Amino acid sequence: MNDVAAHLRATTGASDERIKERAAAVLEHMLHHWGDAAISTIDSFTRRVVRPFARELRLHHDLRMTTEESWYRDRAVDDLLAKTGTDPDVTEMLTSTIAQLLVDEEAWDPGAPLQRLSLQLGKEDAMPGLAALRETDIRTIKGIIARLHNANEEFRDRLRELGASALRLIENEGLNVSDLNRGPSGFHGFFTKLAAFDTDWNTPNSYVLKVLDKDDWGSGSIAPDAASRLARITPALRESLSRGMAMLEEGQAAYFTRRAVLRQLPAAFTLGELGRCLEQRKQDDGVAFFSDLTRLVSELVKDEPAHYIHERLGERYQHYLIDEFQDTSLLQWSTLLPLITNALASGGSALLVGDAKQAIYRWRNGEARLFQSLPNLFGMASDPQRSEHEKALIRHHAPIAPLADNHRSAPEIIAFNNALFSALKANLSPSLKSVYDHHEQRPFKKEPGLVHLECLDASITGDTAKDRKAEFMLRCIWESISDGFAPGDIAVLVRSNIRGQEMAQALVTAGYRITSPDGLHLGGDVVTETIIDLLRVLDKADAAAASRVMQRMAQLQAPNGALTVDPFGGSEAVIDPLSEVRGMLRTDGTESVRTTLSALVADLLRIIGIDPGLDARALALIDEAHAFSKDHGQTVSGFLQHWERKGSDRSLSPPPDRDAIQVMTIHKSKGLEFPVVIMPSTRMAVSQRDLLWTTSTEAITGLPYALVKPDAKLANAGIPELTEEEDLTMMDNLDLLYVAFTRPVQRLYAMPSASRADKVTTGLLQWMESNGGGPTWTSGSRTQPWREAPPSRTEMLKPVATSTERCQPRMKRDAPAKWDPHHPVAARELGDIAHQVLGKVIGLDDLRSAIDRAKDEGILGNVDPEALFDGLHALLSRSDVAPWFSAGSEVRTEAAIIDDDGRTLRPDRVMLDGAQARVLDYKTGAPSDTHHDQVRGYMHLLGRLGFSQGQGALLYLGSGELIPVTS
Repeated sequence: MNDVAAHLRATTGASDERIKERAAAVLEHMLHHWGDAAISTIDSFTRRVVRPFARELRLHHDLRMTTEESWYRDRAVDDLLAKTGTDPDVTEMLTSTIAQLLVDEEAWDPGAPLQRLSLQLGKEDAMPGLAALRETDIRTIKGIIARLHNANEEFRDRLRELGASALRLIENEGLNVSDLNRGPSGFHGFFTKLAAFDTDWNTPNSYVLKVLDKDDWGSGSIAPDAASRLARITPALRESLSRGMAMLEEGQAAYFTRRAVLRQLPAAFTLGELGRCLEQRKQDDGVAFFSDLTRLVSELVKDEPAHYIHERLGERYQHYLIDEFQDTSLLQWSTLLPLITNALASGGSALLVGDAKQAIYRWRNGEARLFQSLPNLFGMASDPQRSEHEKALIRHHAPIAPLADNHRSAPEIIAFNNALFSALKANLSPSLKSVYDHHEQRPFKKEPGLVHLECLDASITGDTAKDRKAEFMLRCIWESISDGFAPGDIAVLVRSNIRGQEMAQALVTAGYRITSPDGLHLGGDVVTETIIDLLRVLDKADAAAASRVMQRMAQLQAPNGALTVDPFGGSEAVIDPLSEVRGMLRTDGTESVRTTLSALVADLLRIIGIDPGLDARALALIDEAHAFSKDHGQTVSGFLQHWERKGSDRSLSPPPDRDAIQVMTIHKSKGLEFPVVIMPSTRMAVSQRDLLWTTSTEAITGLPYALVKPDAKLANAGIPELTEEEDLTMMDNLDLLYVAFTRPVQRLYAMPSASRADKVTTGLLQWMESNGGGPTWTSGSRTQPWREAPPSRTEMLKPVATSTERCQPRMKRDAPAKWDPHHPVAARELGDIAHQVLGKVIGLDDLRSAIDRAKDEGILGNVDPEALFDGLHALLSRSDVAPWFSAGSEVRTEAAIIDDDGRTLRPDRVMLDGAQARVLDYKTGAPSDTHHDQVRGYMHLLGRLGFSQGQGALLYLGSGELIPVTS
C-alpha cells in the first residue's frame, strides 16, 4: 500500500491527509453500494445469465453443473459401443475404425480412439466440424471414403509402376548399382523408393537434382561398355525421373492429406452419435457442463436484445472489468460482447486486463488473439452483429500503456528476461510477434539477484539425463539453503505432473519435505483407500475389498522400518478375509450403516486407529462424504459411485510450510511468486498432439471439414490449419517459459538440455552461446535473502471429546429393524434395483436391454440378471399390468414437471394418448395413503398442463400389487 500511496502523491499532488480523506470516502461509498457490484468467474456469470432462460433452453431449472466431464465422456463411449450390432450405421463405421487400427498396427479396441475423439465435443474450434459431420449422412461418408481410397491407390500404383519400370530398364541392360551416379544414394535410390511408395514422404535429394542438371548418369568408375548401355536408356531414365518428380510435386501432398483424413474419418463420423449419447447421459442425470452453458448463451445473446436479457436477469451492469482476458475463449467473449457494447452505449465502461505473454490455457479454449486484436474483433466472421460491436469498441477504445515497472524480481532476472525474450520472439510467426512487443520491464527493486543456467550435453539421455537433472536441482537447493533461504522459499517448476513426480521422488529420497498442489490426492492414499474398501465391504460384501483391507491394515500397523508385512499374522490356516473384516466391524459396533455417511466414515477411521483431527486426508474424506450426502443423500453405494467418478481425484491444498520445498507445474504457478525458482528442464513441448480440424481442399472434395492427426508428413503437405497450429504451439511453449522465468523474486536456476531440445530450448541455448556462455551462463551473485520470513506457526487440531464411550443418539429409522443392508438380495435393495431398471423401459421389449445396461453400470450388484428378468417379465406381462407397457402411447419415464413453487416432480411413468395422460408410479414399501396423494398430485399438474386426467395407478414391486388411484 505504501507504493500506491506514493503513486497517488506523485500523480495528484495530494497530501497524506487528503489521500486518507478520499480513501475513507471511497470506502464508505463502496460499503453503502455493495450490492451494485458483483465479482465472479466468467463461468459463474454465464450461469446467472442462462438461469432465467432455463425453460426455453430445456435445461433443468437448478442448472446442476458437473466437472465430471471425462467420466461422462467415457460412459458415452460405452453407450456408443453398445449400439454395435443394433445400429447398422454405427456398426459399419466402428468396423471401419477397427480395420484402420489394424492397418496402422495399433490395438484393435476402438474404445481408445473414440475416447480421444470425445475430447472434440468440448472444444470450441471443433463446433463447425461437428455440425458439418452431423449433417452428413452415412452414404455420403461411405462415398467419400471410397473416393479417397481409390484416389490414393491410383496415385500410389502409378508411382510404383513408374519406379519399377525404371529399375527393370536398368536391370535389363545388365547394369549394377555401382555403375550409376552416386550408387544407391542417387537416382537409383529414388526409383527404389518410388517402387515401394506407401507411407513415407519422398523428396529427391541433391544428387538426383544434379543428375538432371548436369546430365551425368554414370559413376566415375563405370566401364566403357556399361557406359554405352547406360547411354542407350538415358533418355527413358530422364523421362521417368522427370515424371516421378512432377507427380510427387503435384500429388504427394494430396496423397498424404487423404491418408490422414482416412485414418480418422470412420471414427470421426461417429462423433455425432457419440455427442447424442453424451447428451442423453447428461439429461438422464440432470447435469450440464460449463461449456454447454457458454455455447447456449452465445446463441441466446445473438437472438435477444441486451435490454431483454437484463430484464430477465433482473439486474443491469453498467461497468465491466474482465481480468486475465488473454484466457477468455471466443464463445465467452461473444457472450459478453453484446452486454458490454450495450453498457458502452449507455454511458458505462469496460476495462479488459490481460497479458498475452501469459496465455497458457489454449487447451481450455483460451484465445490470446482476442486480446491482441483489440479494439478489432478476432474470429467472429460469422457473427451478423460483428460490425456494430467492433464499431462500438473502436469508438470507446482508450489504449493504456503497458505496465513497465516490475515490482517483483531482482534487476538481474528482469534484464535476463528482457534480453532473452527479445531474441526468442524471432521464432514466432509475423502475426504473433506483436505479443512480445514492449515486453521489456524496468526493475523497481534495487537488491541484487542471481540467474544461473547450466546446459545438459546432447550426449546425456534417458535415465542418466533424469539423474543429472535431479542432481542439478539438489545442488541448487543446497546452495540456496546454505545462503539462508528456507526450504519453503524454493519452488521447483516442471512442465507436467509426471516430471513433477520424478523430482518429488528425488527430493524425498534426499530427505527433503515437499508440498505440491498436484500431489495430495485422496485417491491412492493408504488410509483413504482402506476406508473406501471398508465401505465396499459394508455395501456389497465385497470379498476382494476385504482382502485389500487386511493388507492395508497390516501396512498401517507395521512397525517403523519394516520391509515386509504379513496381513494374515503368520497363520497357516485358510482365512476368509470377508469374515475377518465383518467380524472386526461387528466387534466395534460398526457393522450397521444406520447413521450419516460422514459419521460412518469417522467411525471407520477410528476403527483403523486414525484421528481425523491429526490427518489432513482423513478430514478431507469426511468433508467429501458430507458434501456428497447433502446433495445426494446418505447412500453408501451412491458415494462409492461418486468416488469412482470424481471423488478420488480431489486434491488438498497444502498449507504454507517454511520447511517444505514446493513442487508444481508451471500452470499451477501462474500468478504466484517465489524467492527461488529451480527448473530442472526447459523443454516446454509435449509429444502428444491433439487432433486438428481442416477445411475442405482439392484432396478431400465433398467434405467441408476433416479431422487429422498432425505429423511430419502433413507438415510437408502445406495444410494451412497445421501451419497455424504450429505457430500457436510455438507461442504456447514460449508463453510457458515466460511464465516460469518471471516467477522468481531473487534467484532463477534452469537446466536446458541439448538432447531432444524443442524450439524454445534451442533458442535459449543459442542465446547462451551468443552471450558469452559456454555450458553455463551466470548473471548476478549469491546473496542472503532480502528479508527474513516470519517463523512458521503450525497449529495442530486436537480432539475435544474426553469420554471414551461412543455416543448413542436416538434416531428415527426408515427401515424395519431386521433389515440387513449387507445382504446382497435384501428386499428393499431388490426393489430399488427393479425401480431403476423400469425407469429405462418404454415397452416390454426394452426390458432385456435395460437389465443389460444396468448390469454394465454396476447397478445390479449381486442380483442375478436372469432371475430379475424372469420376475419383471412375468410382472409386466400380467393381464392387469400389460396395458401400462403396451405399444401405441407416447411414454415419458421420470420426466420433470416444475410446479408453481419451482419444485421439480418426477412421475415414474406417464403415458400420453393424445390429450389424455395416464400416470403409473412404482413403490417398494408397504401401501400408504400418501402414495395415492402423490399420484393425484401428478395427475393434477398434468391437468393444468392441458391434459385430460386419465387413469392413475401404483405398482408395488415387492408384492406385485397394482392399485388404481382415483382422481
